[in-house]
Amino acid sequence: MYAGKIFEQAPTAELFQQPAIPTREDAAFVPDPMAEHGKLYQIPGQPPDLARLPAGCPFAPRCERAEEICTREFPPFVELTRDHHSLCHFAAEVTLKLRMVMTTNSKALISIKDLKVHFPAAARGSLLARIES
Repeated sequence: MYAGKIFEQAPTAELFQQPAIPTREDAAFVPDPMAEHGKLYQIPGQPPDLARLPAGCPFAPRCERAEEICTREFPPFVELTRDHHSLCHFAAEVTLKLRMVMTTNSKALISIKDLKVHFPAAARGSLLARIES
């Protein structure tokens, strides 16, 4: 919620793992918000005066991704999935970028194909012995 409006709504896990607001996209890669000298990450700037909201997106003055359209038009309601909605001109772009980065960064360290495991029978006289037919 920002400036009296819900800017993003999704199931909790999705909201934190796949943010659709530009200012929150970098936060998805920060594993520990308290990691930097014990200080909690803060978005630069101040919230707007609710009695005098700016034209366009009220978050634009604090958003690193803001463009001219953000200062001119209130953001559209974007349905990213059935349960994930966002008020941002760039919500779909942010989500796509984040998915691409997550996919690129989550490559397997090792890939094994057609693995076969053999357990040779122990020598005669042990608990396991090869049975000849």
